Amino acid sequence: QLRATRDELAAVAVEEERNRVARDMHDILGHSLSAIALKADLAATLADRDPQAAASEIHEVQTLARATLSDMRAVVSGYRQVRIASELASLRTLLPAAGITAHLPTTTDEVPERNRELFGWALREAATNVIRHAHATNCWVTLAADRILIEDDGTGPGVHDGEARPDGTGLRGLAERAADAGGALTIGQSRHGGFLLEVSA
Repeated sequence: QLRATRDELAAVAVEEERNRVARDMHDILGHSLSAIALKADLAATLADRDPQAAASEIHEVQTLARATLSDMRAVVSGYRQVRIASELASLRTLLPAAGITAHLPTTTDEVPERNRELFGWALREAATNVIRHAHATNCWVTLAADRILIEDDGTGPGVHDGEARPDGTGLRGLAERAADAGGALTIGQSRHGGFLLEVSA
């Protein structure tokens, strides 16, 4: 009985680790590859009329690609961390590059340490969806000690680019992260007519 229990626990541990890696890889690659594609498209647009600006964008593509490789290695080793401050800093560049006006908090001081990683993942998933699917012109991020709220003025909940956004892999993974932290994920229509994503902890 002890041997059977040990084997069962080992199988559960393997499955949990497989799920962790799959979830992290999806979230990291989805966000990073979107950012790389966005920057590469911008560089191609600028190539003829402003070669210096295009070269700057290509340099950022190189930096993003190297960071993505580093993130992937960290996922495999189990040491990947996403932080709310670094995700906000990234959005200050990525949203305008996508033609989206960013309305972001200027500080993360009120967010306690225990919530910073979860809120970082929430911001990464929401930002990826806003850039790839929302067709938005504005994105708002609101922070509190126990919650993060991301809203846009795009097409809102429902079918986007042929896919039902609320049931996507990334949102399921985020819901699992929130539940693991004792919190919850809420999605719906924003006050601005677009998509709303809220994570409480």
